[in-house]
Amino acid sequence: MEPVLYHKIDKIFNPKSIAVIGASSRRGQFSNTSVRRLARWSRKEHVYPINPSLEELYGLKCYKSIGEIGEKLDLAYICVGAAQVPAALEECIEAGVESCLIHSSGFSEAGEEGRRLEKEITRLAGASGVRFLGPNCLGIYNHRTGMLVDNADPKGGTAIVSSSGALTVLITKRGMERGIHFSKTASCGNQSDLSAIDLIEYLGEDPETTCIMIYMEGVGDGRRFLQVLRKVTPVKPVLIWKGGRTSAGSRAAASHSAALAGDTQIFEAAVRQSGAVLCSDLDELIDAGLAFQYMALPRGKNVAVVTGPGGPGVAAADACDDFLLACPPIGKASKDCLLEFIPDFASAANPVDLTTVSAAEPQLFSKTMDVLVKDSQLHMFLLISSEAQNLVDVILENKNKWEGRPFAVNILNLMASPQECAAVSKGLTEKGVAVFSSPRQAIKAFSHLSEYAVYLQKTADIEAECGETGEPDLRPVEEAGKIVAQAKADGRIMLTEQQSMELFAAYGIPVIPHGLAGTYEEGLQIAEKIGYPLAVKVSSPDIVHKTDVGGVCLNVRDAQELKSAFAQVTGRPLEFVPDARIEGVHLESMAKTQFELSAGMVRDPQFGPIVMFGLGGILIEALRDVTMRTAPLSKGEALEMIGSIRASSLLEGVRGMAPVDKEQLAQIVLGLAAMALDHREISEVDINPLAVTEQGVWAVDARIKIGE
Repeated sequence: MEPVLYHKIDKIFNPKSIAVIGASSRRGQFSNTSVRRLARWSRKEHVYPINPSLEELYGLKCYKSIGEIGEKLDLAYICVGAAQVPAALEECIEAGVESCLIHSSGFSEAGEEGRRLEKEITRLAGASGVRFLGPNCLGIYNHRTGMLVDNADPKGGTAIVSSSGALTVLITKRGMERGIHFSKTASCGNQSDLSAIDLIEYLGEDPETTCIMIYMEGVGDGRRFLQVLRKVTPVKPVLIWKGGRTSAGSRAAASHSAALAGDTQIFEAAVRQSGAVLCSDLDELIDAGLAFQYMALPRGKNVAVVTGPGGPGVAAADACDDFLLACPPIGKASKDCLLEFIPDFASAANPVDLTTVSAAEPQLFSKTMDVLVKDSQLHMFLLISSEAQNLVDVILENKNKWEGRPFAVNILNLMASPQECAAVSKGLTEKGVAVFSSPRQAIKAFSHLSEYAVYLQKTADIEAECGETGEPDLRPVEEAGKIVAQAKADGRIMLTEQQSMELFAAYGIPVIPHGLAGTYEEGLQIAEKIGYPLAVKVSSPDIVHKTDVGGVCLNVRDAQELKSAFAQVTGRPLEFVPDARIEGVHLESMAKTQFELSAGMVRDPQFGPIVMFGLGGILIEALRDVTMRTAPLSKGEALEMIGSIRASSLLEGVRGMAPVDKEQLAQIVLGLAAMALDHREISEVDINPLAVTEQGVWAVDARIKIGE
């Protein structure tokens, strides 16, 4: 982060002196609560309430204005009415304050006058170099120093960045109840100056923060958001709960790629590719935060479940499958060890079912765990019991032997009261053991740990891969640039199929043998060159979906059929689009297709070029089996993308078909990404179908849109 910006944000979280402008004597008012808390802060002698009507507040001397203080202040907390904020900000600027926090509401969220006021304070700050958070924000808390909180937490390591003040408080309270120790908390408000992205970047460099939890609704600068995530996530986990996920639908567009790329899908693909962990709600966010605070990262995806009651163990095993983890059988050596001491009616499978008798013998849990943690084929461990204090004692006695491997506890409310269970959970979390309210929640938390561990390994692999790359080949850029320039000169929004095929070929994307014919005679010459049977398609910049207007003939087998097809595809479309410009016909070889894939690109207004891959043909919109990544992407990411479609087993070869060349598919995906990065004029690309044949993979149908 740029040092000056880091310094000014740090002044907000770690000020040596604070003025509260608009300090109120009315209990319940935000500014009153803030002064009350600051009066107990270790630096309370440098807290200055500003209110011309008060002499003192909570034992602190009050001042009529910030200029009266006579000390250069690090931070001003502005809590006056919206109309008074510009004047208050000007006073801060004159007094040499470098950072401000504007709690006041009534700005862009409140109508035209509020938008005018927000523009004014943004202009004032920009001209002076002052940086501020807000307006319309709850503000910040520094839990480690005790600033603006009731109790300091020197152990705090988890930070919160939230676009909602209410959820900032809720995440904090629920997290603390579960045993999460927080470092810093920030509510961003309208983000008219400092943004959530700025805060994430700052917290990524903050030595006191080890994990970042985020609640967000809007993204803002999508490309910078992803850049900051890619910078922070290799160093510390970032957990994101995104609000408003279901409000955005798919955009209506000419290409399948654009229609499939709904805003929510793009957001999720982009942030996962950037290493963030996505959570669907508050509970999942808290569970993930607890897991990252208390558990080591796993070295694989295998979970061992040790349970007293049998049913919850089965539920845990089912959850492993749901969340793409494994609950494999216990290996022979470990199983033989277990059989030496577990009861005859217990099971040494996985889950290791000790049966409810173990409630009276918690040492069985300890002995079982001692065996399992030595098994290198097991990576995560869940203990499920209806036992209370006896189990706690055993866990605390032995946790130092186990905590190098991620393990969690689920205490069932079967033989104890809710109060006893709560006390047990608190006793464990206070000693650094993660406790979850159900087996499923624990397994979901394990899946987040595993996802992040895989990302870190993938990041290391990508760095090694990038270190091996040479100078980029500029020839495709030049060739493709000429094609795009010609289309723009002709006033076209859509490239012709011939131009699209030429563009693909320039970027190493294999295209079906083809040719463009302006006359039937030219078509005969192309047919002799590429051979029958042929697909014959109308070539027109005004017709996108050729089949819908009778512009396609398939399986053309000889010269006579070619003549009829030529007449049909150049004449019939005019019945539907009378003003269409017909440039001729596009002829393609009819390769024997085993099945159809698709690939494409859309240029998202927030995240830039998004590359897609999935099933194709008529199934693309029915099944929507596609994956997405942001460009640029590495070969490893391209291969991962290809392998993550639900129908990936097709690529391995089924019913006698040979496996698909995934290296070739990866080159197609990388070619699309390079094309999008090289030519910003290209807004959409659609290859459907991408035909899988015995001879390889071919782009059969191509649509490329330029401009808006």
